[in-house]
Amino acid sequence: MEVTIRVTKGRYAACKLAERPDIYMLDGFYSLSVTDAEISLFCLEKCVPAGALQVVNDWCMFEVLGPLEFSQVGVLAAISSVLAKNDIPLCAISTFDTDYFFVREKFLKKAIDVLVTDGYSLVE
Repeated sequence: MEVTIRVTKGRYAACKLAERPDIYMLDGFYSLSVTDAEISLFCLEKCVPAGALQVVNDWCMFEVLGPLEFSQVGVLAAISSVLAKNDIPLCAISTFDTDYFFVREKFLKKAIDVLVTDGYSLVE
């Protein structure tokens, strides 16, 4: 199975929040997760809500071009394995149609290089 990955523009932030943000004020991609224990938000750095409890900036986003079928097995596992073998940490988020993963900016070039070397097609 051939997998194509888009390297997106912009820098993202991982945020821990005390309350749900007004999501209608956010631009571009964002992912909000709410559990009994926490509220987390990945968004463009420029969209970080005031009052965030913790913010980790400098994330770069990769999009696995989909749509991916729910029956597909191992797409994200294979990508994370390649990155893990090369000491590149990631954070992954899945949507209905596809997967996204984030690496810190300091790992961006290395992540691109190892993914291309492993046979992934990357586009911008």
